[in-house]
Amino acid sequence: MTEDFTWWQDERKKATMLNIHVGMFLLTEISKRISIDCDLLLYALAPEISALIGGNGPTANDLAERRRGSVYLFTPEHSVVLTGAEVVAEVKKIMTPDPAYDVPGDIRGLIANTGKVRGTAKVLSSVDQISKIKDGDVLVAVMTRPDYVPAMKRASAIVTDEGGITSHAAVVSRELGIPCIIGTKFATTVFSDGDTIEVNANHGWVRKIA
Repeated sequence: MTEDFTWWQDERKKATMLNIHVGMFLLTEISKRISIDCDLLLYALAPEISALIGGNGPTANDLAERRRGSVYLFTPEHSVVLTGAEVVAEVKKIMTPDPAYDVPGDIRGLIANTGKVRGTAKVLSSVDQISKIKDGDVLVAVMTRPDYVPAMKRASAIVTDEGGITSHAAVVSRELGIPCIIGTKFATTVFSDGDTIEVNANHGWVRKIA
């Protein structure tokens, strides 16, 4: 079943890339007709694109402000775009750990592969940093990708901010037989290089020990 999910995930990515490719041709043509830079149109919502074609919608200055920094909030009822000071406030709210985690440094996530280990945390933000993962370290990242595999093979456990049961980290951890917790949201901001952490992938939590 995992192989089937992985195949469908790749198919979804392929369809997404095709949509992006075709969509850029469409935006380029719209850009010519309404005299707004195509790069700025990337920051407009779909209904706004329709409005712009009709002579309404956000201005080029509005879109430029979004490019400098913005947060897009979507609900079943409506969509909201925040810019300026509102962005800072919203990002702080999103990135603040849930107060329900009453143990300092204790975060929770989804169990991708069971097990329990203690090790030294190493936080990776790019493939250029994989050499800092030594045997037995706990790899902490926003998410993993194929370039990370050499480091993942040396790690005793994997913890990620994002991902689901068919994510790269989840699939590879099961292949390697090491504990893995995904979707923690905050692991890369809570933990730092050199922290001694406990990964309890039997119950879905990660805790700083020292």
